[in-house]
Amino acid sequence: MTDTGPDTTPPSAPRNLTVGEVTASTATLSWSPSTDDVGVLGYDVYRFDGWFTSTRVATVPGTTYTASLPPSTPLRNLYYVRARDAAGNVSIASDTVTLPTTSTPPPPPPSTCRVTYRNQSEWPGGFVAAVTIQNTGTTPVDGWVVTFSFPGDQHVTTAWNATVGQTGAAVTARNADWNRVIAANGSATFGFQGRWSASDAPPTGFSLNGAPCTVG
Repeated sequence: MTDTGPDTTPPSAPRNLTVGEVTASTATLSWSPSTDDVGVLGYDVYRFDGWFTSTRVATVPGTTYTASLPPSTPLRNLYYVRARDAAGNVSIASDTVTLPTTSTPPPPPPSTCRVTYRNQSEWPGGFVAAVTIQNTGTTPVDGWVVTFSFPGDQHVTTAWNATVGQTGAAVTARNADWNRVIAANGSATFGFQGRWSASDAPPTGFSLNGAPCTVG
């Protein structure tokens, strides 16, 4: 005997709802797939204000959804997912997650570089400095540009192991051909000589290929 009655069994609830990559305007939700005795047709994504109102914001066939970050409001910004099968049966809700709002900037990515600046010698009107860039990431850096600004009135006159240019207080150092690759946990050092008048204070901030580095 074969059961030919209508399908009334809902899918299992989606599990492990998490917030993945967050940009300035979007966040990616992902979850573990639901199961169903016939088959899961798709997933409904809901936004819940934390009080009374749930709004379905999307229906997707897979287990990811990229949501626009909601504006800042006095209400909460909870999201959850429900699975749907071909017969229209809907699962119970997944767990909820909270998205940041557009007024809450995403946390900066962890730094993958460290820069050490050292004055090797200094005399009235002149100095020699060395800058070491350490790659603290897990992949090589292929081609590097280090930028920083002098807090004093220093001006670079000559440099070695890098091509160094300066506009006002801003300094840009580019790799030489032979030291363009910095291996993971490796480092590269360049140096320069310069002049100063009122202050030879060391720089306090450095960036590698546009990303800020830790200093020390």
